[in-house]
Amino acid sequence: MRGVEKMFQPLWLDEALQDAADGAPVSGDAAALFPAASVPAGTTLPEKLREQARAALARMPGGRVTEQERAERRVEDEREARAAVDKALGKWVGFFAASGAKYPVVGRMVFDRVEVDEEPPALCEKARKKRPIKGGRLESVMGMMSKMMGGGAAPGAGGDGKAQMPDYVKQMLQQREREKRGKS
Repeated sequence: MRGVEKMFQPLWLDEALQDAADGAPVSGDAAALFPAASVPAGTTLPEKLREQARAALARMPGGRVTEQERAERRVEDEREARAAVDKALGKWVGFFAASGAKYPVVGRMVFDRVEVDEEPPALCEKARKKRPIKGGRLESVMGMMSKMMGGGAAPGAGGDGKAQMPDYVKQMLQQREREKRGKS
């Protein structure tokens, strides 16, 4: 289970934007953030895209992300990732424990605390794309966009899985319907 925490460590949009503006090669994480751009990891973005990233970075509230902030984020990310792993594993442990006779306990794993020099296996493409995303300094901008689009939870979060139109679209359609009735 070494390296499973990586699946729960968030990707930071403001850091990816800053790296793009600085002309740093695209990391595998940033490539997973923007799959539609189909930019392979390790390549440098074209100058036009870097200019757009610099312009967006100039408008970003709070300015650039410092190295100290990045280091603090990594520490917090590790803490959150470990908690998320414990929560995810806890669900499975609870499931199997509650099933009683169907899945009986046959033993326990005992791990030796041995130092392992090799890197944990890399995440697959699907796992990289499902990592959580945080906006960082772009959160306020993302929040405004969410409010403009009707906000709310992710699709299906309410349990019924029904998609909803943004409120402003509903209001616009209702107004058009009233105008049509008024003309006839």
